Amino acid sequence: CCEEWFVTAEECMVGFATGEGELLLRDPYTGVLLSELPPPVISESSSSSSGGGTTSNVVFYPSFDMATYPDGACLNDGNQPDIYNTQVGYIFDSIDVCCRDWFIDELGCELTSLQALDGGDDEPVPSPAVEETDYPTWPAEFDYDDDDDDDDDTTVPQEESSSMMTSQEEESLSFYDSFESGDFSHYWRITSSSPSADLWEADQSAWAYDGTYAARAGVLSEPNSQSNLTISLGDIHSIRHGGYLTFAIHASVSKPVDLLTFAINDNVIRTFEEVTGDEGDWEEVSVLLHAGEHRLTWSYQYFGGMTSSVDPRRVGNSWVDAIKLRPFTGDVTIGDDDDTTLTLTNGMAPFELLPVAGAFIGSKSFVAHTGAIDASQGTAEMSWEVYIGPSGGVISFAAYASLYAPRDVCEFSIDGVPQVIIATFSDDWETHQVAVGAGKHELKWKLIKNFAGLNTAIIDDVDVPSGYQGYVKIDGINLEDNSVTHVVDEEVMVAAVEEIANTMPTTTVATTTTTSKPVTTTTTKATTTSTTTTAEPTTTVAPTIAFVECPSDLFSVEGLPGCCVEDPSYLGDGACDPRAPYNTEECAFDLGDCCHETCNSDSAYGCKTKEGGEYGPFGFFCLDPRFGKMDEKKCQVENLEWIGDGGCDTAGGYNTPECGWDGGDCCEDTCDSEYAFYPCGANQAYVCMDPSVVNKETKSDSPFSFQDGFESGVFDPLHWDVDDGDAEWKIDDSKPAAEGNYYISARTGDISLEFGTAKLKHGIQSFGGGVLSFDIQALVQIPFDDLIIMIDDDVVAEFSSATTGWERQELDIPTGPHLVQWIHRKNPSNMLEADLKLFGYPDEGVTMIDNIAFQPS
Repeated sequence: CCEEWFVTAEECMVGFATGEGELLLRDPYTGVLLSELPPPVISESSSSSSGGGTTSNVVFYPSFDMATYPDGACLNDGNQPDIYNTQVGYIFDSIDVCCRDWFIDELGCELTSLQALDGGDDEPVPSPAVEETDYPTWPAEFDYDDDDDDDDDTTVPQEESSSMMTSQEEESLSFYDSFESGDFSHYWRITSSSPSADLWEADQSAWAYDGTYAARAGVLSEPNSQSNLTISLGDIHSIRHGGYLTFAIHASVSKPVDLLTFAINDNVIRTFEEVTGDEGDWEEVSVLLHAGEHRLTWSYQYFGGMTSSVDPRRVGNSWVDAIKLRPFTGDVTIGDDDDTTLTLTNGMAPFELLPVAGAFIGSKSFVAHTGAIDASQGTAEMSWEVYIGPSGGVISFAAYASLYAPRDVCEFSIDGVPQVIIATFSDDWETHQVAVGAGKHELKWKLIKNFAGLNTAIIDDVDVPSGYQGYVKIDGINLEDNSVTHVVDEEVMVAAVEEIANTMPTTTVATTTTTSKPVTTTTTKATTTSTTTTAEPTTTVAPTIAFVECPSDLFSVEGLPGCCVEDPSYLGDGACDPRAPYNTEECAFDLGDCCHETCNSDSAYGCKTKEGGEYGPFGFFCLDPRFGKMDEKKCQVENLEWIGDGGCDTAGGYNTPECGWDGGDCCEDTCDSEYAFYPCGANQAYVCMDPSVVNKETKSDSPFSFQDGFESGVFDPLHWDVDDGDAEWKIDDSKPAAEGNYYISARTGDISLEFGTAKLKHGIQSFGGGVLSFDIQALVQIPFDDLIIMIDDDVVAEFSSATTGWERQELDIPTGPHLVQWIHRKNPSNMLEADLKLFGYPDEGVTMIDNIAFQPS
């Protein structure tokens, strides 16, 4: 290494090659040999004190025999190498200057040198077991320690390189390699574009992701050269069932100079074209692998041509580390004796596996109590990290609750997204089934105390039903992976082939399936910074029965068993062919072309063709159950290519749930301008009917009859927005309500500004129109205050003087999504205070509302 890179190899060998580029034989960015070599660095002291080329015994030279002279020595025995006599910086006329310029322990060097010069009894005796070299060597017993008080030689223990993973974690993996052996196992294959190209190496790194070793890409100097690191997982029998693959990577590359790629079975999954961060910054990439044999390849490619625009952080090497393959969780049922699969203690209070009378299955259930949460607000949590196969799966469980919102609720979530909410008493065990997508997921059950974060006094005032105890029981937890192999006999297999249209994908026979473009996600681990990177996923090929033969007029597709098409080149070309046989599970849904998440942007059409171009229009009729919302059987429209093309098609059955609301084209929030062929909303206006979007905009979900008399004493945040003005609407019982005990009110005195509002908002999704009714008592007086009611942007009612008592009001609500607002206004004309005094001093202004109800037509 020193001979290849440094002008003075001897200085490099002993660790004194300091300075910038003046010491180097090669360009530090490309590794190319420099055409004009710089001269060696001449230090001020050595240039003034050196003897230049003399071989006299009155001059001194540094000895690098560290076995004989552990502190270093400058000798004058005339045995210096010939090269020292021609190189500046090696010959000195004094011991002190030689020791100062060359050795860390200057004093120790001087003492040793004087002893050697005197030739006395204390002169060090060279060890016959160690051959003298021109570079530092140490015997095993040498103690490299600066402590002058410790004269004893002790053995320095060599710290073994080891992974940071625990043995239990490693046992849970199908495969793991962080290269801590300092070499590649026999499973690895190292190749390059030419015999002279530098190869990948398992090398030590101060920035290793796990342990102290990592795989380093070779330094290439020849333009258009390449080196590859490859492993065939099929060679390892135990991991042919697929799993969740992750690896860490630090890419020190900058296109067009060089790049790094990761491929599976020669299909490029990820391309790294820029530096992943500063030295020590890593990205963790995850890939979902199907059952079968897979060949993983990391390739470093050097093109040459350094430019001034290259990222200055492109220094050092590119590294790969911590390659893990986790097996899929598979089918699991949590039994009475299993208190280790789930993590029970993540919250402020635990879930406990306890004997329960009337348990759903067996004799025990997982139980959490609100009273165990020792705070005004908090959670008891139970979680499970699962790895689901490529066909997804289903999590099912039973729950029995004695809860009452807003005191407490139970939430089940997947990756932090709530899927099931339990907020009331249970009459009996209630079962729940939730689909889980492919990949890594965190399943979590949470008992939440005071989920709305209300004041303790308010919570204490909430009347709870008789028998309320504040607990939840979870039982019968069962995970089913749709990709799990089930062993069947030959007759069953024959029957499955005969009815393949109704058969779930399986790999029950010994077949080879190919992962063409797996789903990939990326997170970042950094030593100095914490960032997150998300890579655009690519498609995953769903396995199926491999021995299905194609009809004579159709072609089979390598790697896609059961996929029979007229033209295989249409698959994965970046343009969605929305109909069978291309857009089918067997053909990986046109090899990913029909979903944004799986379409390969590096394909022929690139997934993002636009109006005015040479090709198109192409839409996205996404049937992949992981990403699509389409019902293929019910979405019976004439032009499937119009779905997801950017233009909202309001007629013909496109803007329906079955067709995914025209593939998202009809809502501004869901129309994807990046992939849309036509400009979103430009030529065909949005007509948004997707409830998930409408309800998000209006903070409500009331497509059916709705009524609220506020008798719970709190606002339901799913239906009401009360804090958008200058003062809040409040639950009130200071005056008689129109019905029951409570009503809501807004008071002028709560508005501190001279001109301001208190706003109450409620969203309504009306598919056929309806009537909104409410009781109102408005004690207001213009110009001091008033109340207006708005539907969307239109004022539909106004109260400028006091009503005589409670009055029932009705408003007609048109079809579609709407936002209703009750706005209590202080000084609505924004008059000066002096002018307001001319009208006298009114009673306190207040608006009271009760018993709001919406009845669809």
